[in-house]
Amino acid sequence: MRRTRSLTVLLNEREYKAIQDHCRERKVACRSEWVRLTLMKEIFHEHMLHAPTLFTEEEMR
Repeated sequence: MRRTRSLTVLLNEREYKAIQDHCRERKVACRSEWVRLTLMKEIFHEHMLHAPTLFTEEEMR
């Protein structure tokens, strides 16, 4: 899928250094792809946690 939207994020020095160090240690070749995948993984995880279910939690026990 072609990406046509842009997102800019401001970081403080400590956050930026943490990302730089992480990418260097793990030999991340493309930081934008890594950030996108990391962000989307967290979004999908949150979505699954809060998605409506057919049964209540008590009924599933």
